[in-house]
Amino acid sequence: MNVLVWLRRDLRIGDHAALALAAQRGRVLPVWLAEPALWRAPSSSARQWAFVAETLTSLRADLAGLGLPLVIRTGDARAQLERLVRAHDISEVITLRGAGTMPGPATAGAAWARAAGLRWTELEAGAEIGPLPERIVPVPGVEPGVLPSARALGLADDPCPHRQAGGWASAQILLEKLGRMQTAPTHPLMAERASSRLSPHLAWGAIAPGELAAVPGMGGRHLRAGLARRAQALSRWEGGGTGSGPADRGVLAAWEAGETGLPFLDACLRYLRATGWLHHRLRAMLAGSALRVFGLEAQAAHDLLGRRFTDFDPALHGVAMEAAAHLPLAQCDAVGQGLRLDPDGTFIRRWLPELAPVPGDHLHRPWRWEGAARLLGRRYPEPLLDPASTLRALREASPPRDPRPRRPVVPVILLEGDAPARPRGSSGQQLQLDL
Repeated sequence: MNVLVWLRRDLRIGDHAALALAAQRGRVLPVWLAEPALWRAPSSSARQWAFVAETLTSLRADLAGLGLPLVIRTGDARAQLERLVRAHDISEVITLRGAGTMPGPATAGAAWARAAGLRWTELEAGAEIGPLPERIVPVPGVEPGVLPSARALGLADDPCPHRQAGGWASAQILLEKLGRMQTAPTHPLMAERASSRLSPHLAWGAIAPGELAAVPGMGGRHLRAGLARRAQALSRWEGGGTGSGPADRGVLAAWEAGETGLPFLDACLRYLRATGWLHHRLRAMLAGSALRVFGLEAQAAHDLLGRRFTDFDPALHGVAMEAAAHLPLAQCDAVGQGLRLDPDGTFIRRWLPELAPVPGDHLHRPWRWEGAARLLGRRYPEPLLDPASTLRALREASPPRDPRPRRPVVPVILLEGDAPARPRGSSGQQLQLDL
């Protein structure tokens, strides 16, 4: 019996129920499909593909150690599956369900399989089937195929000089780092060194659940708490709700370039552009500022931020953006957050060198500096809006507070080793946005 294992966001061999079941059933054909239609989505990017390509290269080597090829095909998923089924006498297709899987034909997989006379098995990601044997019998005579380039998938150039690397070895280094953590990181601007940054590996299922369960110490405890909250949040998300109205292209372009005229906001946007990652509290600020302060159209804001994150996960990002629309205004205030988190302006000066002439006491509000006319509108843009008056107007326009208890926003604490936090003056729980 020939069994095709359709890999999606489960790019690993460890603790993989679909591979284990296929090995018990007969000869195995592991397949990963690069679908250009999905990669052309406005929330997809070349930085995401570069990470996935490295992860697939690592997975191909791991599968070769078991005696299996990793078969890669580019094109429409249904058409590619049908070709493989016909060419290699496939009797069954096995895949993992898994929250956060990129939307695609798997949602209609069972109906398609029935029509094709196939057995379709979709397992839960944590299903217990048994260990993989040391060697697995492959379906013979299959051309493995090549990884497509970003350009072949229709992705624009996307420089990200400090992007995290994909692959099993990179994930293991981060797991070891997480296991050594003795305290939880507390400051967002220190988080790059203090956090595990496992999120892109988790987004693509490159780490096995069993590996996560074995992480010791405080890092492991916070990671497992984050996974539980992630599952809780995703279980309540039904998708959609982001809207599709008109968007201000000038404002969107300023956000893309990190040139809104608000220094701390721009520093975060430029950091994100260069790294593909951002601490969850700063992600919340970006999302809340985009939706609540700048009034960006929700779908445009969703796509603009989504394509910047290497760890982008469609369902999780949808949860985060929906919750960001209800954040307290204080968490959306880029100037206020900058004064609190970067009081001496070190972060701003690192990412906005054009503000070097601005003295420290005016760095967060350069428009108040007496030399602003020589800088703003020339080397650095004037602010797109006046943050103080905008926030004041938003507060005045807010409806009276309902005295009845509100259902708290489900926090999405995802895997960066950070402890949950409660915002001051809020009865709800803080949204945590790192995948």
